[in-house]
Amino acid sequence: MNKYVKGSVLLISFFIAINTAYSQDIEVVVHRTQIDSTLGSEMVFDFEIINISQAIQTVFEVRTINNLPNNWTSSLCFGVNCFPPSLDSVATTTDFNTPPINPGDTLKSSLHVTALQNDGTANVQIQIGTFRNPTNRTILDFIATTPEALEDEITVVVHQTNIDSTL
Repeated sequence: MNKYVKGSVLLISFFIAINTAYSQDIEVVVHRTQIDSTLGSEMVFDFEIINISQAIQTVFEVRTINNLPNNWTSSLCFGVNCFPPSLDSVATTTDFNTPPINPGDTLKSSLHVTALQNDGTANVQIQIGTFRNPTNRTILDFIATTPEALEDEITVVVHQTNIDSTL
């Protein structure tokens, strides 16, 4: 191999190594993606974002789908800091009172879905990424349901049997 081919192979290998390093900034651990509950309840989907890189990571969450029944809400939370339902994106910055994640640290995060009045099913999608590599995202799909209202119907069935009294 001539020196130009060796240099090109080395440059390509370096580029692949850098891309792989950037794509492995965080790991997301989800505890459950579906909750069935009752009307009036708050359904909490917990997940953890772990910085598996050697650099401090500024993490963002974007709610990309928020398909909720009427009178339901969903909120993004970092630890105990829950944000208004109107915020579709949050980040570990001073604006959201949450610092970036240090190497090896874990950020506890959650999605809170509240079923206020109507029974139904909510579909919420969150994308999680880092400012360092914003195009590489982890996508989480959550489903929250309450049972559909059923009218209690009682059906009384009367069986008549003819008994032969001559026995």
